[in-house]
Amino acid sequence: MISFRDLNTHEFLEYKNCFIDEYSQELSENYMYSKDKSLVIATHDFKTSFEDSDINQNNHLYGIEIDESGIKELVGYIWYSIDEEKHCAFINDFYIFPQNRNQGLGSMSLLHLESILSKSDIWEIKLRVAYTNKSAARLYKKIGFTETGINMNKILR
Repeated sequence: MISFRDLNTHEFLEYKNCFIDEYSQELSENYMYSKDKSLVIATHDFKTSFEDSDINQNNHLYGIEIDESGIKELVGYIWYSIDEEKHCAFINDFYIFPQNRNQGLGSMSLLHLESILSKSDIWEIKLRVAYTNKSAARLYKKIGFTETGINMNKILR
């Protein structure tokens, strides 16, 4: 069974390191930024969203936990924000630990989020997936997400 729970301080710091590492790598790969520039951007984006370990009211960060016969295990993270005026949620980050992938936990986690949000006044879930992350794109399509556009950029310098 999948559930979401708040992160403790240690887990929050682990998530911070994971997010900054993964996001800076994505920025380097997809936007051709230097590793240093990517690290600065990723760190800044995290700090502006989670100042002093405090989640602002629009952000929801949870640990994804499975319960197998009474044994609970943290298997990933999900961070989403809510835009109440647009009745929309945006998945900012979704991460299943590498050792827990390809077990159906990604699908179960997203369907669990959908169940939670559908009980509130949220009508739509959006996200962005890097073009290099083919396995994530397949997962999202499998559970009903559709492509709505293509992000593009052109490096001038």
